[in-house]
Amino acid sequence: MNVLTSLQVGSPISYLIAIIVPALDAVFPVLPSETAVIALGVATAGSADPRIALLVACAAAAVTLSCGLVGYSRRRFVAATAVAAVIWACYAFFIGRLGGKAFEDQPWIGLGVAFGITVAVSAVIEAVRRIRAVLTRTRASHRTS
Repeated sequence: MNVLTSLQVGSPISYLIAIIVPALDAVFPVLPSETAVIALGVATAGSADPRIALLVACAAAAVTLSCGLVGYSRRRFVAATAVAAVIWACYAFFIGRLGGKAFEDQPWIGLGVAFGITVAVSAVIEAVRRIRAVLTRTRASHRTS
């Protein structure tokens, strides 16, 4: 519980976590960047401090590193990074805030529920992506036949 209470909007550790964990996750994918950003959302759930936007922006800056590592062209990189960074950071952070607010008296349950939703959304997106890939391959094989 003490860890969550130290992750407040005014805490420098919150900004370090928002930047460093997602940035390292781009290089070492085993790091829990989404969990860290969700935890920040849970910890700040009761706050209306405008610096929350800065926390989200810090988390979005790691997505930039990820896109840079995959070698996109500059034009595609800028567009993909802008969209992906904002969507990912907002999604993870605000899912944590929603869970933190709903479970204000039990923030660990809020973190668990928010993380579960994140896993479910990620699984659905991956399933759709794979189904589309199979359908594309099937259509391509029918055209060549």
